[in-house]
Amino acid sequence: MSDYINCPHCSTTMASYATICPGCGAELVFDKPGDTFSFLRLIVWFLILSVVTLAVSAYFNSVWILIIGGLITIFMSFVFAGGTEDEYVWRR
Repeated sequence: MSDYINCPHCSTTMASYATICPGCGAELVFDKPGDTFSFLRLIVWFLILSVVTLAVSAYFNSVWILIIGGLITIFMSFVFAGGTEDEYVWRR
């Protein structure tokens, strides 16, 4: 038994694996939003993750947590600043 979804354009009920709406012909297409890297988002995430890292390392009184957390903070800041992921959307 398959799950059912409604078309966002005409509300026709269809199987969840459908790629074309039988009611209005809307297609499920891959949408790539493009380059959405934001330097401001990078700074904001870096500051948030740095505060969390400092708080955790101070609580446990550990330099190793500070070092490892700092490396993770740098990496994750770039990941989170990358923007939204690619997704599938319904288009007519």
